[in-house]
Parts: sequence; structure tokens; C-alpha cells
Amino acid sequence: AEFRSVVTDVIFEYDGMVDKFIGDAVLAVFGSLEPAADDAERAIRCGLKVLATVDAWSASRGAQRKPQVSIGIGAHYGEVFVGAVGNERMLEFTVLGDAVNLAERLERLTRTVGGAFVVSRDILEAAGPAQGPATWAAVSQSLIVGRLKGIEVFSLPTHPQEEQV
Repeated sequence: AEFRSVVTDVIFEYDGMVDKFIGDAVLAVFGSLEPAADDAERAIRCGLKVLATVDAWSASRGAQRKPQVSIGIGAHYGEVFVGAVGNERMLEFTVLGDAVNLAERLERLTRTVGGAFVVSRDILEAAGPAQGPATWAAVSQSLIVGRLKGIEVFSLPTHPQEEQV
């Protein structure tokens, strides 16, 4: 509950929407209901701040002799289906589509590439020059599970400090 609160506070600060929690994972979306020109930029800045905030929260847990927490974030930019999905027994408002699946696969890459934040070229291009740090390192396209067509993927090698906006 404490982790969810820490993360959702930052997501809401950047006008994101929490679609769902899946175990200890959070699916956040930007611009699904009301698209804006800066959706991709806000998603990247939010990710950077989530990393910094969770790092600080984790350090305070360590000082209290509680287990520390480490996270990884994947981000992609693309079209999604937004709406109610299900049947008369169970209906859920959610986002679906290849963009959602790819973002999840990018998050999985954080576990193997040594970077805390993995993004697609699509989100970096959509974010434009205000995308944050210029230290994104290319990641091998062959690492993305289940992708027939390669996409360009980048990571931040360490947990970056949030930039001033």
C-alpha cells in the first residue's frame, strides 16, 4: 500500500492515469482520455521522478531496517483501445493494444539490460527535445520477446535524478 501511494502520487502529479495494479506492477497511461501534445514528455518526466522518489523512499526503508525496493520502468508511445472490456459478469475500464504490450516488454528488459528505465524510440521522438537526459543508451532489438519486427530501444544505465522542469 505504501509503494502504491508513493508511485500514484507521482503519476497524478504528471496528470497520468493509473489503469491498474498487477501484483507489484503499475500500468500508468498518459493522454488516453484527453490526448495532449506533451503526453510523451510527461510520461518520461514522470518515469524519471518515479525512479528518484522510489529510490529515496527505499533508502528511508533501509534506514528503518526494512527491505529496500528497486524498480524498473518501460515506456512506449502508440495507439491504444480505451474503454470498457468484458461481459455482463465482469466489466473493466482499461487500455489495450500493442503499445501496452510493448511497454510491458520494455519494463521486463530493465531486469536484463542494467537500466532502470527502458523506452522506445517512438516515445523519445514524441517527447521531442524536452525528453529529459540525453544519456539514453541503445539496447539490442533482439532482446524484445515476441516481436517479429525490431524497434529501436534505449535505456538509462542507472537511476537518474529527476531533472528540474
